[in-house]
Amino acid sequence: MKITTTFLTASFLASLLLGASVNVHAQTSGMVRDRLIGNATKTCIEKQRAERPATVTDASIDKFCECNATYLADKMSNDEVMAMRGTDKKIDPALIAAANKSCEATITK
Repeated sequence: MKITTTFLTASFLASLLLGASVNVHAQTSGMVRDRLIGNATKTCIEKQRAERPATVTDASIDKFCECNATYLADKMSNDEVMAMRGTDKKIDPALIAAANKSCEATITK
């Protein structure tokens, strides 16, 4: 099964972007976490469904996107998320790659 792993669109990046460093002990919480996961999942699903091969189901896309959004929320702090609002910072490509790798393994099991 092939799912596009570059799911973050410009609109998502503009609203929820991470600087170059990732605090591996960080984790979002509360409303910040809920909004990050909700917005990231929604953006991912929209992009994945627009670009998916015919063999990839909606359920697989949903699972992949929820996994990616949760992974990001687990690796980012509330302060990092809030500092990104309204900026043009980019999410660390290494963090995106790690989320994609982890989530691809999850949905292919």
